[in-house]
Amino acid sequence: MYSKNKYIQGFSLPATLVIMLIVVGLIFSVYFSFFFWNKFAIRNLQREQLSLDCYSAAQEILANGFSQQTIESLGETNQVTITKKKWGLFNTYTICAKGIHDSVSSMFITASKCENLFEPALTISKENFRGSLTGNNYINGDIKVTRNRFSWGQIGKVRTVKKEYLIGQIVIDKNIKPKLINNLVIEGIKNDILLGDKLKFSGKQYLSELKSSAGFEKQKLRKFELNSELVIDESFDANYSKIFCKGDVVVKEGSKIENALIFTPGKINVEDNCILINSQLFSETEIKIKKSIANYPSILCLYIDSADKSKIKAGIELENTTFNGSLLLVESDSLDISNQHSISIDKESIVQGLVYSEKYAGLEGKVYGTVYCRGLRNKIPPTIYINWLIDLLIDKSQMDDNFLFPAVFEGRTEIVDEIEL
Repeated sequence: MYSKNKYIQGFSLPATLVIMLIVVGLIFSVYFSFFFWNKFAIRNLQREQLSLDCYSAAQEILANGFSQQTIESLGETNQVTITKKKWGLFNTYTICAKGIHDSVSSMFITASKCENLFEPALTISKENFRGSLTGNNYINGDIKVTRNRFSWGQIGKVRTVKKEYLIGQIVIDKNIKPKLINNLVIEGIKNDILLGDKLKFSGKQYLSELKSSAGFEKQKLRKFELNSELVIDESFDANYSKIFCKGDVVVKEGSKIENALIFTPGKINVEDNCILINSQLFSETEIKIKKSIANYPSILCLYIDSADKSKIKAGIELENTTFNGSLLLVESDSLDISNQHSISIDKESIVQGLVYSEKYAGLEGKVYGTVYCRGLRNKIPPTIYINWLIDLLIDKSQMDDNFLFPAVFEGRTEIVDEIEL
């Protein structure tokens, strides 16, 4: 009996030590867990403060404007650096807030809130304007022209409905500007891609092959130069990269393009069932989109050398397409009357936003927004009708109140998107 009790008593001290070690270990575990959790929480609070500094700097820009490329200022505890650049026809402000141990960078993409420039539903800048009406027209909003001279007419089998077609007023302004976009702005977008560091590729390129070799979707804000054609044969997110292609650009059926800026001297052809999301496509020859959708704030811009007579009929064509954003046709010489450049919207297409043409606009489809053009152009084979309002449907009241125009137009600066870098 004694030996048994001795055996039990002999193990009481080690058991007590084990229990004490476990208790101490638990105490230290709780302490270190709380320590690291508290450190993590403090760091998150610091990052939130840095993000708030970025946002506050952006709001300061919106309120008071910004003219310098790079400035430095101090927040309560952080240094804030702001860099202004351009992403196509939008401005970008890259704001970096630096703390003692951390930093946060965000890029704010901004555009213009043009409250006066595009207030009318339809603006025609042709001097000594003279227009005719036929068909079933409906315009909700004002019409601004250089002269109030409209008359009813008749075209073949077009059924004329002489009703009150205008919900608004006809505003006379003899000094409507035919050109609002400086050529240097468009040329600057091209030069911005060609200058500086970029990845170069030769020969005809397929996006499916480039994605793996060039890292199209791995890095943000990259530049790519292709010396031949580009075939976009699958969906991709360009992460705000800029692509210059010397040849034609073809977007194959069913593809989706996000956050891309593409510039080509050649043609752009978007095939059936494609989707454009926050993308800007620039061409110096022609742009065609068929049976597709473009989501806001997408931009199509055609820049034409008016002296190049090989492009006399160049234009932007929408066929059975819903487009949310801005359609822009820019002429090197907007007063040249020798060409027939036009933005053409067929009967099955819908535009929600801006149609801006320094030459003609052919509007067979619906426009829920505003049109600013040199003149109207409709083709009813075999005849072309200039400045005839034929079955025109423009409803400015259906334009989204939050719609923002390209930053090339003067207006109040507002944020389109924010990207954390």
